[in-house]
Amino acid sequence: MALAVCYGAYMTETVRAGIQSIKIGQTEAAKALGMTGGQTMRRVIFPQALRVIIPPVSNEFIAMVKDSSLVSLMGVWELSFRAIKIGRRYFQSLEMLILVAVIYWVMCIILQTVQEKIEKHMARGERGEHG
Repeated sequence: MALAVCYGAYMTETVRAGIQSIKIGQTEAAKALGMTGGQTMRRVIFPQALRVIIPPVSNEFIAMVKDSSLVSLMGVWELSFRAIKIGRRYFQSLEMLILVAVIYWVMCIILQTVQEKIEKHMARGERGEHG
């Protein structure tokens, strides 16, 4: 819950900055076409802002996954906490912690790969590529 609130604040600020990065002329053009405020946001502003928003939001998400290991210090039952508990039971603490490090590493690689694919997909429009 603490991570969700903390990172939620960062992500909210990222979305706000992404929306504000779109030039005012886009909103004026949508109004000239007769779009409502909601239509302008859904059809014009937000699709353009996604290109700006996705990289930092993805980075924050990956950081949140990494930071979840720190939550174990507060007594929450997560991966690191469980590894220490199991390691103590079987006298294999180092092996369990190495396994947890590998699991976090693999999770971050997967999330980074997904982020790269999303960024490449979103950047297609900027470079003029189609298909």
